[in-house]
Amino acid sequence: MLACPRVKSPVPIRVRADRLLLLASLPWAGWTAVGAAWTFGHHPFTGALSLPLLVSATISLAVKRGVGAVTVMIGVAWCQALAAFALHAWLKLPIWASAAFFVVSFVLLIAQAQRTMNRRRARRYTFDHQGADRPDIG
Repeated sequence: MLACPRVKSPVPIRVRADRLLLLASLPWAGWTAVGAAWTFGHHPFTGALSLPLLVSATISLAVKRGVGAVTVMIGVAWCQALAAFALHAWLKLPIWASAAFFVVSFVLLIAQAQRTMNRRRARRYTFDHQGADRPDIG
């Protein structure tokens, strides 16, 4: 029997896309944390505007014993909006730079959410070739 040399499989496209998305999100996540913290510290109205999110998270914790993914995404989007405001108020960048930051941040947030939902769905519905693990076949 002839043996073929093992061929190393290249990194799957999905893994490369995940790494690229992570690397693209890191600078935005860092500035989101810094900018939101600065805005919270220097503008007291942000605390009042954050109350509806805090109330919804508290109700979710009381009723479901956990915070849902949508509540977390809304919180991250709120922090991104505060960071975009900090670009204009703190760093004195033009308003279009704040808008561009917010749009790119929101697109990255949606991409991360889609990736997470696909991973959860793939974990929940793993099928074998005979269909024995399918949830609709009893």
